[in-house]
This record gives sequence, C-alpha cells and structure tokens, in this order.
Amino acid sequence: MGKREVSKVFIFLVFLSFLITAGCGTTKHYARFEDNIYLKHYKSIEVYPCENVANVNPGFDVTELITQNIITLLQEKGFYVVNTPGENDLALKTKLLEYKRGNAFKRWLLPGWGSTVCSVEAELFDQTTGELLGKINSRRTISFGGAYSIGAWQTILKSVAKDIVNEIEKKIKQEELPRQQ
Repeated sequence: MGKREVSKVFIFLVFLSFLITAGCGTTKHYARFEDNIYLKHYKSIEVYPCENVANVNPGFDVTELITQNIITLLQEKGFYVVNTPGENDLALKTKLLEYKRGNAFKRWLLPGWGSTVCSVEAELFDQTTGELLGKINSRRTISFGGAYSIGAWQTILKSVAKDIVNEIEKKIKQEELPRQQ
C-alpha cells in the first residue's frame, strides 16, 4: 500500500470516527422584555415548578429536571432563589412546550431519525403586582450524532435551562452598562 492509499484510509478513518462520536443540532432562543423594565432592583427570584403543557410522559419527570437545572444555574450565577414569595421578588414560570427523548443510535444511522427535542417557554413576573416583565423561549434539537450524543435526552434539558438563565443574566448586565445620553 502506497503513501497515497494510506492517507486516504487515514482520512476515511478520521471521518468515520467523527460520524461515530459527533452530535449536532439546532438552537433557537429569544427573549422579549417589556419596555422600561429593569430587573436589577429585584432581590430574589422564585422558580415555580415547570408545567408540562406538552403533555408528554418520557418515563421520568422531565419538568422536575428542567426546574432543578434552572434553580442550580441561577444559584451558580449568584441569584438568590427563594421557595416562598416575598416582597420585591421576581417569579419565573416555565412551560414545557415540546419534548422528544430521541435515540443516539438512530441519529447515527440516519440524521434526523432519532432527534432529541426540547422546547421551553419562561415568563418573568413581578411577584407583588403579577405584571409580566418578559418572556424567554428556548428550543433545542439534536438531530444527528453517534456515541457523543448518548445522554442527549438529559443534556438538552440543561441546555434550555442555561438559555433561560443566560437571558435573565444578560438583561441584568445590560442594565448595568452606562447609558449614553
């Protein structure tokens, strides 16, 4: 076997290993906050249990995992998360809009076949007045991949939670920037 054939075999093996281990998908998320809304003055945030409006039952409590992921990420970012409402609190209510657990082997065989999908809507409210302050939507899809995408049914829940928490943090950080006159 000549050098040319060896390099073709090597390239093929690298490509094959990529297909076996790679996982890829799409991310869509957006946040919309009401005009003249400022979150910085809120002292704490109450996270309500995620509501399963998708009415799916994947064999585990998907909404509990989403709620716990959001709480953990908020705490890691320095937010004070409370269990009981108080004055000057934010309220975060989430809804599971879509969830499919998917299958890594199917994704590896045929991209798109065993897709893992999760879509969550979050709403921020003023706990005292009940005023809607903003909405955050996150939808993630893992459409193809192999061994690397095993466990995507769980990591996708962390990803949508991270999208939501990052948008809240981004909004607060924008408020801290000096305003130009």
